[in-house]
Amino acid sequence: MADRIIPPLLAVLFAILLPGCPPRRATPPAPVAGEPFAGGPRDYLKKDYAPAAARFEEYLAFRLSPSEEAAGRYWLGRSLLMLGRAAGAVDEFGRALECPPAADIAGLVQLGRADALRALGRADEAEQDYRSIINRNAASAPVDVAMIRLSQLLNARGKQVEARPVMQDYATRFPDSPVPGDLQPTQPSGRFSVQAGAYSVKNNAAIMASGLRGKGFDARLDEIASRWCVRVGRFATRAEAQAEARRLREAGHDAFTVE
Repeated sequence: MADRIIPPLLAVLFAILLPGCPPRRATPPAPVAGEPFAGGPRDYLKKDYAPAAARFEEYLAFRLSPSEEAAGRYWLGRSLLMLGRAAGAVDEFGRALECPPAADIAGLVQLGRADALRALGRADEAEQDYRSIINRNAASAPVDVAMIRLSQLLNARGKQVEARPVMQDYATRFPDSPVPGDLQPTQPSGRFSVQAGAYSVKNNAAIMASGLRGKGFDARLDEIASRWCVRVGRFATRAEAQAEARRLREAGHDAFTVE
């Protein structure tokens, strides 16, 4: 009789001693386990994110394989992100990556984490995740989406010089895919610019322009009256140019607006 009583008692003891690790329910029949997961994406696509999150949490209470758990945590993370709960989303995407996920969704999980990190303002970590997806270049990875979001992130951080080659690479690798409007290349048409220096020797001007580009400024060389002028940006209004001049001065450079 002892061999029938002791195992259940041990299970109860472990449950008491390890409250942070509650035993999961045994795997139910497939239709029962499948319904929360099937219903979750339906709710998500209808933008009913709170019910979707509840369904995925219910699904994750079942005993699942690593790939099934990763899929559930991915969808839960997406739902939380849409509900504005980015910190919880980062946690869920991180747990999904630890499972690990199946190869065909690994890139999507990492993309989700990058989006959540970006929403939290953790831009360096988000940029690292986007670049990792792009560099891995797996056939199933959302490389095109990662390139677009990396470019948007870089532009938002004032790193236009770094963003430009990303979108040039995007156009080469995905020639049939549309480029978002905010990333479309535009012809410079503004009448105002900011001047940061003027040199009689072109090489000296080029060195300065290169340094400015390395700091995220859209610097170029204009030859005017036998001098090489280092200028930044082309702006439609003087106010925009003056704002850029302030950024340059804050970065330690002399700067003034020119037409």
